[in-house]
Amino acid sequence: MDYKKEMNENKQSFFEFYSERMKDLEKTLLIPEEVSDILQEKRDFGHEKYGEFSFQTNFENAVASPTAEHLREELIDAMNYALHEIYKTSLFLKDNTNQKEFLKKLLKLYNDSFEVFGK
Repeated sequence: MDYKKEMNENKQSFFEFYSERMKDLEKTLLIPEEVSDILQEKRDFGHEKYGEFSFQTNFENAVASPTAEHLREELIDAMNYALHEIYKTSLFLKDNTNQKEFLKKLLKLYNDSFEVFGK
């Protein structure tokens, strides 16, 4: 795909082009519209927050950004949040079996990410 040609024909910035490609992927992957909207809000926020350093700003950043590493960092954050929820539940002596199973799934995702995305 000649992204520059397509961007020029449609008079788009890279961010607009990128956002459209993400929307196309979300539809292909059957991501529900309400989740797709949240994903776009997060992309908008990241683009605004990081500006020229965002991986959504230009092709070079999109290719060079260590997003697999960032993904793993976010999974670690999610595991910490899940651990905290398990802790809170245990304070009230409630069953937290489902929460523990969810944490195991997060750990599996983290471990699998090395095989799927590389180190």
